[in-house]
Amino acid sequence: MIASFVADLKRLVNNMDYLKTGTRTDRGLELVADQLYIPEGGDRPGARNLLIIITDGNSQGKTRPLQKFLMKLKVCYLLLRSRILS
Repeated sequence: MIASFVADLKRLVNNMDYLKTGTRTDRGLELVADQLYIPEGGDRPGARNLLIIITDGNSQGKTRPLQKFLMKLKVCYLLLRSRILS
């Protein structure tokens, strides 16, 4: 079942449009922390949170380490680097 999920996810990612803009995964995770995994964003106390991160792995500018945000969020995560999926 997991292998099927990962295969489907890879297929979806490979068919996504690439915007060709700078990568700031840290800023995306900051938005997740501030707006998604909160009660107003639908977070449920006692339920585990899952986060799927899709990135090209090439951060631009002064980025902050992803581990900082992931530890703060206390989520199970799957990190997909798009160049690996190609």
